[in-house]
Amino acid sequence: MAMAYGNGRSKTVVGNALKDRSGDKIFVATKVPSLGTDFQTNNTIQGRYPPYYLRKHVDDSLKRLGTE
Repeated sequence: MAMAYGNGRSKTVVGNALKDRSGDKIFVATKVPSLGTDFQTNNTIQGRYPPYYLRKHVDDSLKRLGTE
């Protein structure tokens, strides 16, 4: 599931489904787009995925999922 799918709506739908479920743990995977596409000047993992950028995307995903 990724932000590109329904502009984030897919996470809201999955989050609603998770609220109705109990029992076994469920793991949800998502993707984070890289920061910029200029791989000549931004050619490291740290450059494309700096900590502040990953935190923001994770926080946004968790909010849409309605979970911690």
